[in-house]
Amino acid sequence: MRSILIVAAALAIVAGTVRSADAGYRYPWCLYTMADMSECTFMTLEQCNLSRAGVGGTCYQNPRYLPEPPGARAKARRVQR
Repeated sequence: MRSILIVAAALAIVAGTVRSADAGYRYPWCLYTMADMSECTFMTLEQCNLSRAGVGGTCYQNPRYLPEPPGARAKARRVQR
């Protein structure tokens, strides 16, 4: 039973790391918390400020943010068909 919990915890950590690494390029705003953690998962500054109000920290623009070029989603849909 203990080994199942360890494996489940390891999978959760890996899944969270992959998600946060991918999210770093998709969201323009980040929150740097008092626990020395950076979370780049906010679409607007207002979203970041609301989260910051609960945990403290500083909101800043994501230096790794890569906006999608205009029409990129429409083009991707056409290719998938």
